[in-house]
Parts: sequence; C-alpha cells; structure tokens
Amino acid sequence: MQKEPRRNDPSWLRYAGLTTELLVTIGLGVGVGLWIDRKTHLSLPVFTIVLSLGSLVVALWRVIKSTRDG
Repeated sequence: MQKEPRRNDPSWLRYAGLTTELLVTIGLGVGVGLWIDRKTHLSLPVFTIVLSLGSLVVALWRVIKSTRDG
C-alpha cells in the first residue's frame, strides 16, 4: 500500500511546479502558433507545428535540467 505524500514535505510541490511549467510552456507554444497561422492564412499549420515542437523541446530541457540539479 502506498503512503500518501506528507504535506510538510516540499518535494511534491517541486514536481507540481515542474508540471505546471511544462503545461504552460507547451500551451503557449501551441497558442502562439495557432494565432500566427490564423493571421497568415497558410494552408498548412507550419507555425503551430514548429512552435509546438520547439516549446516541447524547451519544456523538456527545463524539466531535465531542474531534476538533474537536485
């Protein structure tokens, strides 16, 4: 049976913050890409694809860097 995390243990806050940072970074990349694609009227959503993948790389890099530093 798993133990529930103790509320006075700040490690769960660290991972909650990393999750929020990951979601916000990717969400901003997708949102900005969609906005640019709507403004440019391209048939292929180039900016959405590029900014989504770019924001994913940046978010994962920040998560890996944060967890590696301890």
